[in-house]
Amino acid sequence: LDDGVYLVIDERLFIEIHKSYIINMQHVKGITKYRIVMDDDKAIPIARRRYKDVLQKMVDFDRMMG
Repeated sequence: LDDGVYLVIDERLFIEIHKSYIINMQHVKGITKYRIVMDDDKAIPIARRRYKDVLQKMVDFDRMMG
């Protein structure tokens, strides 16, 4: 994605899960193996190389939101 995008998003709320997808973590319904399910029930792939980082960021986000 364009580096300029990162200048305008809040990295506490958004995460790049794949080279084609940046998601708002406030709208995540669940996580399955290599997929994030959004609150509209759309499943979005998580890049295999980013999977562990995505899981950690989701855990950190959940703690931050209380």
